[in-house]
Amino acid sequence: MYKKTICFILVFSFAVLFCGCVVRREYTREDDTFAEACIKNINGIPMLFADGNRINPILFAVNEAYSENFDSSSVVYRQTKAAIDNGVNILRVQVPVIPKSPDQTQKYLDQTIKNIRNISPDVYILLYYRCWEPSVELFSGDNNYDLFIDQNGVPAELGSMCSTKYLERAKTISETLITAVKNNSDASDMVIGYFPSGNGCEWFLPDGRYDCSNAVLDKYRLFLKNKYNTDKDLSSAWGDTKATFQNIQIPTDVYYVLGNENPLKTTLLTEPIHQKYVDFIDFYQGAESNFILELSKFIKDQTYNRSLLGFYYGYYFEIDNPLSGVFDIETLLTSSSIDFFCGPVSYQDRNEGGAGMSMSLLNSIHANGKLWIDESDYRSPIQTAEGSDNGNVGAMNPISSKEALIEVVKRQFGKQMIYNTGTWWLDLLDKGWWDDEEFWQLNKQLTNLYSEYIENKKYKTPEVAFIYDSGATRIMTNFRQTWNGIFQDVRDDIARTGCSVGFYTIDDLANGRCMGAKLYIITTPWRISHETSLKINKVLENGSQTVLWLYGNGETSKSDFELMSGFSLEKADIENTKFQINFTPEAYNLFNNMSIKNYNMSSLYSLYFDVASQNKALGVVDNKNLFSYCSEKNSFFWGGQNIPDWLFKVITDHAGVNIFDSNKNVVYADDSLLVLHSGRSKQTNIVFPNQCDVYDYFDKKWYFDVKSINVLLEARQTKYFFFGKKSELQYLLKL
Repeated sequence: MYKKTICFILVFSFAVLFCGCVVRREYTREDDTFAEACIKNINGIPMLFADGNRINPILFAVNEAYSENFDSSSVVYRQTKAAIDNGVNILRVQVPVIPKSPDQTQKYLDQTIKNIRNISPDVYILLYYRCWEPSVELFSGDNNYDLFIDQNGVPAELGSMCSTKYLERAKTISETLITAVKNNSDASDMVIGYFPSGNGCEWFLPDGRYDCSNAVLDKYRLFLKNKYNTDKDLSSAWGDTKATFQNIQIPTDVYYVLGNENPLKTTLLTEPIHQKYVDFIDFYQGAESNFILELSKFIKDQTYNRSLLGFYYGYYFEIDNPLSGVFDIETLLTSSSIDFFCGPVSYQDRNEGGAGMSMSLLNSIHANGKLWIDESDYRSPIQTAEGSDNGNVGAMNPISSKEALIEVVKRQFGKQMIYNTGTWWLDLLDKGWWDDEEFWQLNKQLTNLYSEYIENKKYKTPEVAFIYDSGATRIMTNFRQTWNGIFQDVRDDIARTGCSVGFYTIDDLANGRCMGAKLYIITTPWRISHETSLKINKVLENGSQTVLWLYGNGETSKSDFELMSGFSLEKADIENTKFQINFTPEAYNLFNNMSIKNYNMSSLYSLYFDVASQNKALGVVDNKNLFSYCSEKNSFFWGGQNIPDWLFKVITDHAGVNIFDSNKNVVYADDSLLVLHSGRSKQTNIVFPNQCDVYDYFDKKWYFDVKSINVLLEARQTKYFFFGKKSELQYLLKL
């Protein structure tokens, strides 16, 4: 048995490691091979544990290897020491791995560990390494079978996700690094996890190109055989009498079919002539997730299931590429081998005054027991070193000033408290973006606050739950425009609607992992299986919540859609023209706050209309119901794929959703904390769900027994308002 005893501080019931110098609590490990780390779900919140202690997932990271240029005068040293002194207990550390030279890999790791231990022997380490680099032996000559070759026959300097050799190489690279950790007792004591890079750093595939290699073709044919069993079934499904498993080729026009020209003149791929495209997209999205699954199982086995493992993955709100490989998170969420996912803070609308949203379905990830970590690679105005220039990485507009950076950091911590996420502050170009005492003092303060809040928090589903389905994204045409309306625009706009919002999968809804929302918005209901529809109907059958169903049923059977929603839909193919929706008297009777008389919309080649006679017609086009209400289910059908502001307003009002702020400020909120980040300077009225006491954290000001307060916001300012009973808030915040 291995026992490491260090002086410790007991802060809460969980003995949290928090800010100041890193301090470990006494803990008895199973053996001395690895430090022990895991994610535990406590009160519905994923929490990171290392050696029995809960640790805040607030990390620091640089891209430069710690084995080089590391002395007390270097920017990496300064930032690392400041991080450890001010609330950071884990470093994300990059280590070069050379599978042909384990000794050299060992040398790099040993020097890295030595350099970090000189600052603190008690800080933990998450190892980041590249496992994708192409090798001459793997991808040259006759081995082009394993090389990514695009639809135009042009090779890319990437391995095929369907290549067994590529997967085995990734395993070898991982094993080389894990062995080096085993060989260094200090490394074994400090390393708590691994973070392997993907096919070109992050785990998504190139835009505009997709892999048509023989490795892909062979596995695609196997996928089809497992799905259809016989040539007869395949040819029937495809509407092609000549189709057989042996003569199937990869379609080379997928991007054309899914592009803006929309040659098939359809909104969703639901006909037999479309099936060859749908099958390939289904297979292709799964190829990457399957690769990650196989690699993760291997790494967990090599580390005896005692180290954390995470991946860059799940960029649903950022990647508008239908063949990116990122739209299959449901598969990875079921894996016990994966502990966390990570992605940069959205590059859209991230600076001061912006929303700063995350790239993935945060609530779904946490509902499934995983942790999300934001990569906070904000382009800081602070620069204390020359650093490097990495293509266009530094071309993004930086945050305008240090004062603005401070407000962005406050917004980031606020989001983490609301969504129960972590972050690593990444100095992406080694320019000293975080080389600043004021920033680190703030990090220390807010890490303390984060720790207090998460420690005592019990998860509650947000009032508004957006529901997405990965499978449904694979039958969308005009992909970029449709994706933009369903994903990115909705996410960034919703941050300014003033309410509490979460993002889940259709699987979460069906299995009761997001119970308790006041409003469910089913964004992509057009590929729901019969089995799943039965589960969803059971979850929603009492009608206590409001549900908004968007666009139509697509591949979902008409009867299943009607069972879940109460709407009987019929599809009509129309030309791509603009048309007007006229609202009925029933709409104005139902919505007291509805003021518009009609709404102009562009058609999507196909529209779905509700023909159920018992439902209330709210909006009509040519006497057909494009907007209707089923009172029995308390559900609405809206035949558009986007959610106009007026629609969101009337539906949230109907559902009884609390709107904290109506002035388009960025809002993150749960049942006891409101985080507000302003755009322009203005007076704003903040409305709370109930009569309560309110504490303005940064101004240290109390409001007692109020339903609303008026505050003056400075431009691009972040505020935290804790609300509830004063005694409970004082306990929560240690006031």
